[in-house]
Amino acid sequence: MSETPPKPAGYNFSRLLLPVIGIVGVAALWVLAALYMDRMLSAFALIAALDLVLMVRLARLPRGLNRGMIAAGGTVLAILIANGWMLAARVGLLMGMMPWEGISLMGPGFAWTLAQLANDGRDLAIYIAAVVLAGWFGR
Repeated sequence: MSETPPKPAGYNFSRLLLPVIGIVGVAALWVLAALYMDRMLSAFALIAALDLVLMVRLARLPRGLNRGMIAAGGTVLAILIANGWMLAARVGLLMGMMPWEGISLMGPGFAWTLAQLANDGRDLAIYIAAVVLAGWFGR
């Protein structure tokens, strides 16, 4: 009886689901902390990077450049989602609405303008550092 060797780990849906859950989860936690502290909390991007590095490792994705790119791309998505939710929540609160109701008021141009006003060069440097660190340590 010859047994076939096990298939190498791949990138199937169930393995990629864990990083997706990590992206949404860390973005939601970031938004809650930012609303509580009444700041953008750009340093939270480093926590998002750490979360994505852990998620790609827990998902047992194959080591290498692709895993690092998934961690870095997930960090970018977490930053974009969190910033969008934070800006929409602030607009909603300023308009006397619930925070999640501000999402319907956000268009791409308005969101871009608010993001430029809310983030400065220091924030951008932290975001870039978080993406680079996630890519490097996610490999």
